[in-house]
Formats: sequence, structure tokens, C-alpha cells
Amino acid sequence: DALVLPVPQGPRRTAAAVVDRGIARPPWIVAGTARTTGGRPACFTGRTSGVDRCGTLRGARALPLERYLALRGGVVVRCTTIPAAQGDSGGPVYTAPRADGTVRALGITTLITGRRGEMCFTPIQPVLDRLDATLLTGG
Repeated sequence: DALVLPVPQGPRRTAAAVVDRGIARPPWIVAGTARTTGGRPACFTGRTSGVDRCGTLRGARALPLERYLALRGGVVVRCTTIPAAQGDSGGPVYTAPRADGTVRALGITTLITGRRGEMCFTPIQPVLDRLDATLLTGG
């Protein structure tokens, strides 16, 4: 799954790295990555839930699920207050948009947990570090 894709130029479109928001909305320009700090406003776009679903990252203390996955599976995830649905996995997670239309990449939607179906994601920076990769940015 891709976090961001370059898109063709055209009206209200750019060749920069973006979070695509569909044909009716201009894309968010990805200006880099951001830390996954507890309490940070965050948004995601999912195939089932739709575009720009926003909330906050859970607090600095890891949830039991986050600790379990890290210890047992070696998988790092961060959870949010944002409701999600089956089919949203693989969608981009990003900071709340700035007035200039830019966002920063946080990660990729990984799973849904809890009674309220809250979205958890894999942070992008550790993945980039492990792959010795750089995020394509447009800002």
C-alpha cells in the first residue's frame, strides 16, 4: 500500500507528493513527516470511512494493545480516537491540515480496535529508517 502518490498536473492538481482526497477536493500536499506524539491532532483517509476523518493520537502511555504488539510481534503501532471501519487499512494517516494545504505524514492505517472501532496505524518514520528510504515531499 502507498502512503502518498504523485498525481498528474491539471486544474487544482500538482505533481508533488499528496494525500489524494478524491476528484471533488484538492489534495493535501505532503511537506514531510511528523512525530507521533500523544495528543497530536491527526487525520486519515480510508476506503470505507472516507476522506479527512480526524481526531487525536492516544496519550504518551502505550495502550495494552500497542505494548502487546511491540513485545510479541515486534510491530510498532499508535492508536487514535478516530473511528474507522473494515477496508480502511493501508490508508494514509497525517497531521491536521495547515492553512496552506500542507500536511505531514504520520503513518499507514493498520488495524481497528476497541468497542468504538478506533484506528491504529504503523508510524512511517521507523519504516523509512529501516528501509533507508526518504519520503517524497511536495513542500
